[in-house]
Amino acid sequence: MKYNKNKTRDLLILAGLKDIETYGIESFSVRRIAASCGVSCATPYKHFQNRDDFVLAILKYINSQWYEIQKRILLQFPADDMMRLIEISIAYVRFLVDNPNFRTIIFQSKESFTQEQIEERANLSECTKMLLNSYCRSMNMPDEARVRKTYTVRALIYGAALMIGNGQLEDSEQTYAMVRQTIEREFTLN
Repeated sequence: MKYNKNKTRDLLILAGLKDIETYGIESFSVRRIAASCGVSCATPYKHFQNRDDFVLAILKYINSQWYEIQKRILLQFPADDMMRLIEISIAYVRFLVDNPNFRTIIFQSKESFTQEQIEERANLSECTKMLLNSYCRSMNMPDEARVRKTYTVRALIYGAALMIGNGQLEDSEQTYAMVRQTIEREFTLN
C-alpha cells in the first residue's frame, strides 16, 4: 500500500485520540488504531517508536493545536497580561469543550503517563503560568496569592469545561460570560 507519510501519521494520531476517548489510556491499542485506519499493524511503528512514543505524539499534537490559539490571543492583546490571562482562560475552556477527546487525555491521572508524557502535558499550562506569574509580580502580590490564584483559575477552567461538556452547564455565550466574569473577579482580588 502506497501512503503519504505525514497524512498517515496525522490519521493515526486522530484515531489514537479517538481510541483513548473510547477505551481510556490504559487500554490504548496500537493494533486497534491501525485497524480503524485501514493500515497494517506495522504501519504505526513506521511513525512512532513504540506505544509511549505514539501517546507522546498525541500530546504534542494537542499542544500544537492549543499553541496556535494562544499565539493569536497573545498577538491580539500584546501589552495587557490580565486581558491575555482572561482570554486564554476562556479560550482553554472552549478548547476543552470543543475537543472532548483532548479533554479525555488531558484529564488522565499522572500514573497513566511516562515522565516525558507528563512533562509534555504540563506544557499546555506553561503560557498561562508565565502570564499569571508576570501579572502577580506586576501587582506586587505575594507568592501565596499567586499560588491561590493559579489554583482557583485552573479549577474554574477545568470545572467549567467538565460541566459544559457533560451538560450540567449550557454551552452558551451566557455561560462563557459567567465564567469570564468569575475569572476577571479573581484577577482583580488580592
